[in-house]
Amino acid sequence: MNKAFRFLILMATATLLSTCQSDKKQEQIHTFESNMWNRFNILSFDIPVGNIKHSYSIFAIIRITNDFQHNSIPVHFIMTSPGGEERIWEKTFAVRNSESEHTGTQKGMYFETILPIRTNHRFTESGNHHITIEQIIPKYDTQGVGAFGIKLAKE
Repeated sequence: MNKAFRFLILMATATLLSTCQSDKKQEQIHTFESNMWNRFNILSFDIPVGNIKHSYSIFAIIRITNDFQHNSIPVHFIMTSPGGEERIWEKTFAVRNSESEHTGTQKGMYFETILPIRTNHRFTESGNHHITIEQIIPKYDTQGVGAFGIKLAKE
């Protein structure tokens, strides 16, 4: 009985650890040195997708400071499937409202906004889907962007 109990605890711990590791892979954040996103700094993320029977939502996580001078961030996405299929789209993320007030939640010196990129999305194949993200503000350096990330959530 003692061996069976130890085995059960070991299995529960392994399951918990694998679940936690899986959750960590579903959110990836790139931080910018000096809170500045260079126009030609193209971000790259890999999203592991195991089950294609479910639909998913992909979210952008944006952290800005008061130095960010715009109300929105226009972004260009390219998502490449494991088989090589590419999906390309542009999205503009509002980080301030019409009165130029931050829409995100304040966390220290940053205002964090989480906005949908794609909702009810169905992947056509399992494996790592590669996403590149390029901000297209027509400036060489955009001050006030502390981080940009993506999050995958099963619906």
